[in-house]
Amino acid sequence: MDDFADKLPDTWQTHGGVFIPMYQSEALWISFSGGYPCAVKIAAGKINAVSGKSWSNDLSDKPQDYAVIPDLPWLDGFNVSEDFIRQFVAMPLGEGYTAEEQVTGKAEHGGLQITVYPMKHDVYVEQFERLVGAETDFLEIPAFLSKVCDRLVVLNPIAKSLVEAQRDVHPSRVFTYRDRPVGNMYNSAWKRARLAAAKAHAKEHDEPIQWGFANLRVHDLKHTFGRRLRAAGVSLETRKVLLGHRNGDITSHYSAPEIEELLAAANRVCGVNPRKTPALTILKRKTG
Repeated sequence: MDDFADKLPDTWQTHGGVFIPMYQSEALWISFSGGYPCAVKIAAGKINAVSGKSWSNDLSDKPQDYAVIPDLPWLDGFNVSEDFIRQFVAMPLGEGYTAEEQVTGKAEHGGLQITVYPMKHDVYVEQFERLVGAETDFLEIPAFLSKVCDRLVVLNPIAKSLVEAQRDVHPSRVFTYRDRPVGNMYNSAWKRARLAAAKAHAKEHDEPIQWGFANLRVHDLKHTFGRRLRAAGVSLETRKVLLGHRNGDITSHYSAPEIEELLAAANRVCGVNPRKTPALTILKRKTG
């Protein structure tokens, strides 16, 4: 900004910053990377892009006014509603186009404001590093990562073998790609893997490729796990915990015997023959 000091408002010179060259009406897309968890506040004209509220220096979770990195890979606009984003676009300040002017009626700040709050080191050690060097039959996922509530994920032998295979690949994360945490399971790798598995299954059983197998969704696995737990006689309360459903009747902190019970329940579906799993039959009434 020093090169343009004579053309900038005094307040901009006081705060300092950097210029991002953009054409008028050009859209802006902000990518995030890094392995250490941080809370990031982003605003345009000091209007918070996550909450839509005026800027404040503190973090708030009611409503949440920050993004959690690296869980959020990018941000490209204002969060207007649950399923709608109003994109960041470069427009002249003072002509009524900016979110700042539309919300406050003033063209005072402009630009982008970004503040990063790294996770406190003692919290990081408690939540991540203590599990890195030890084998475990379960994972504790804090609410700020699960986005719902504290979660307990038990590992049956199959899941545990997958986690152990990733040990020492990354200092704190289990699944990564090019040294970056994998933020979304439903990606191109998943789509390639499900098609390859569907082809291999069809070849092994000498049958056509099943559409449902070749288009398998991540959520379908959760439904299958829940159905097999039920078929194995696992109680509804235990199924809720294993499937990660909210349940006010169940504490988020478990004793060793409770964890053993959950692990035993998860193990009961390991030997289930998938081709003999009870299927749902839909009966249709003829009309006319």
